[in-house]
Amino acid sequence: MNRKAVDALLEFREKNRYLPGLRALVGFRQGWITCNREERPGSKPGMTYGKLINLAMDAIFSFSDIPIRLCLFVGIIGMLICFGAFFYIILSKLLGIAPFGWSSTTISIFFIGFIELIFLGIMGEYIYRIFKETQNRPHYIIKNNRVALRPAQ
Repeated sequence: MNRKAVDALLEFREKNRYLPGLRALVGFRQGWITCNREERPGSKPGMTYGKLINLAMDAIFSFSDIPIRLCLFVGIIGMLICFGAFFYIILSKLLGIAPFGWSSTTISIFFIGFIELIFLGIMGEYIYRIFKETQNRPHYIIKNNRVALRPAQ
């Protein structure tokens, strides 16, 4: 990395840094060097599966709101399914073909569960926005002395 890229990375004040994501966010020109690594004779790699999972979680939670949105959308879709099942149960009760007792209990349990998912998704949206504010990432990164500015996010 050149000095300008390092200085741009040092502007990020967040404590939990996922460097590949921050390196891409900075936006400088990047290149890769392909090399073949020999196997380690008799030693184990430093990156265990647990560390790789932690690294993947850092990448997902530092740069994505998909898990929170997934919770919200599953709750909304589940709520729509519950309403459909509720109307089906009412219709089958009116026609006299529904079994006794299980349907109302099941629908009420699912209904409450999906309401909880919706509210968890809404609360997660607020918490995610607070998290983004506390990361204190710079709004712009100046690549050179010219006036060409690029939003950091």
